[in-house]
Amino acid sequence: MKKLTALAQSPVGRVLAVLLGMGVVALLVRQSGPALVWAAVTKAPVFFSVVFLLEFLLSSAESWAVVLLYGEKRRQIPLRELIRVSLFTYSLISILPFGRAAGEASRATMFARYVGVPTAAAAGLRAQALSLLGNTFISVPCGIAVYLLMGPSLLFAGIALHFVLTLLLGAGILLATRHGKMAERLGKLFRRGEGWGAGVDDELAKEQSVSAPMFWICLARVIRIGQRVALLAAVGAPATLFTALGADGINLVASMIGDVIPSQVGVTEAGYAMAAEGLQLTSSEGIAMALLVHVAQILWVGIGFFSPLLAARTVPAPAGE
Repeated sequence: MKKLTALAQSPVGRVLAVLLGMGVVALLVRQSGPALVWAAVTKAPVFFSVVFLLEFLLSSAESWAVVLLYGEKRRQIPLRELIRVSLFTYSLISILPFGRAAGEASRATMFARYVGVPTAAAAGLRAQALSLLGNTFISVPCGIAVYLLMGPSLLFAGIALHFVLTLLLGAGILLATRHGKMAERLGKLFRRGEGWGAGVDDELAKEQSVSAPMFWICLARVIRIGQRVALLAAVGAPATLFTALGADGINLVASMIGDVIPSQVGVTEAGYAMAAEGLQLTSSEGIAMALLVHVAQILWVGIGFFSPLLAARTVPAPAGE
């Protein structure tokens, strides 16, 4: 693990990360279709700029929520590293299967050198739980909107199932981390994990308010609804709040079904095509919406994979070691 970390921090490692990222971007463009991607971007450049900006804002809100979970120790992380790691984590979340869990694990690994393994790992576990509960929060208005627009439907049932699953998983993780020995048990699955498992559990046992991070997570979900309004306007569809909530409901169900697929490419398009009529959209408008947001994500993935070039030249000794 130390050899991999050293390679990642070296100039060669940073260049390799950039090359890998560019390859991933090329693959995502190919999966979406180069001609369709170009047509989506050029059809409504003004609205696409709004979609692109809102993607940055919602990602920033989520990243700041995680940083808040570090408590006062967050002040030990240089601003340059906050930006670099947040961008890189966004790319990992977007392109890896089960991206949220993989991305938060990577973020914790990169920040551990500043705040220590126990604090970073505990924040990562809490962030995973709060992200799930954020989806629980936005599922409610999305479900109401879909029911009013479409009545009982498969999409409504999917949103309802998503609500139940995210609530149980999110609350379950918070309870397990607060009252159990989750990290110690997980540590036994990794080499030298017993050395940090107990420390992470001690960190999780400390009293910590999650209200501020939860606010930023929920704000990110609200920003995503604004992004859906911009997407509707971009494809020439009625840009109403109810339709935007319904469109985000498709995103929630797609993330539940296609979490093993990077950025849910293909799954989201299929969901829009199937639910388009009920949301008062044409099939082509629905697919165009999915393509537009994927193009914005592809561009940010590319930017994120350039972020290793911003890494500090000197790395401090891991905190608490």
